[in-house]
Amino acid sequence: MIADYPIRTTINTEATNDLRILIMGDSFKMPYEYFLTTQFQEVFTIDLRYYSDGTLAQYTEEIHPDIVLMCLSTDDVINVSMNDFGTAEYEAALAQTQADGLSFIDLPDAALAASDGANSFTVLCTDLIPGQTYTLTVDSTAYSGGEDLYVQTTLQDLSTNKAIYNRYFDANSAETQTWIFTVPEGSDTYAIYFYAGTKGHTANVSASLEGVRLYTGIYEQP
Repeated sequence: MIADYPIRTTINTEATNDLRILIMGDSFKMPYEYFLTTQFQEVFTIDLRYYSDGTLAQYTEEIHPDIVLMCLSTDDVINVSMNDFGTAEYEAALAQTQADGLSFIDLPDAALAASDGANSFTVLCTDLIPGQTYTLTVDSTAYSGGEDLYVQTTLQDLSTNKAIYNRYFDANSAETQTWIFTVPEGSDTYAIYFYAGTKGHTANVSASLEGVRLYTGIYEQP
């Protein structure tokens, strides 16, 4: 269903091309989204009014779209908050990565068995550095049960027990998926949580991640 979601992915297995298109904007993007999902293999949409799980520049680097389309109402064209894509922050993090060199750690594969819990999760890693930009890559996901099409990872503030950013990976995918995020500045302690399905909807769901790697800096896929 086409509607106002912060972020949405549509895959058309019968498309006659393998192109990926990113559509960003406000509600004006909805007619284009409806039509273009019939034409392209993958359509990613971001509603700039609601998306708050990082910056647009980070997300664009994650998905590597072939085409980018921006659809805004006349009011939002001049709305400064709708035109802040986080490009400066991304370029600064990339420059820092190039200066320091790219390092990584291989995280253990994660598996969550089906349970009765609505928020079944495991901790992928802890002790993330405040102010540091990271890239999390996942080689494959597996999922069964429930109705969600995604498995969720969350940057969790352990000091306040609140989610800061979320990333929804496609379920049952053998394609490497990427999440770029920056840990907030400050003295709080942060961790990455992995949920079976999506938070609040994990009952009777099992899920797993394989080939999990955490880069310190921005990893650009070849």
